[in-house]
Amino acid sequence: MWKAMADRNIKIKAAGGIRTFEQAAEMIKAGADRIGTSHGVEIVKGR
Repeated sequence: MWKAMADRNIKIKAAGGIRTFEQAAEMIKAGADRIGTSHGVEIVKGR
């Protein structure tokens, strides 16, 4: 999806089941620009 949208200036948001810093980092590495999670405090504190 990221490759298909890269030239259109569209941001990619990863969401659903992201509960750890490692999972969030993996999504960013895969091309996500934003992370949607209800575990944001835990992710930031856990790192």
